[in-house]
Amino acid sequence: MPGVDQVHAVAGIYDLVALIKATSAEGVDNLVTKHMLKVSGVHEADTLATERTFTRRDVDPLYSGGLGP
Repeated sequence: MPGVDQVHAVAGIYDLVALIKATSAEGVDNLVTKHMLKVSGVHEADTLATERTFTRRDVDPLYSGGLGP
């Protein structure tokens, strides 16, 4: 589906996480309400906005106790 960058099957309260890209909040709303929620089997959606993205370089020191690689 155009606008969907990645889809991940996850364990927990959600079944799937779809990472979407849009140029505006209206674009996100349009993709979710007019397209994703009309897919057979999709009953509801929660929308979250990214505030910050962490890379492996950001996260690895947290798990190594700050001791490096």
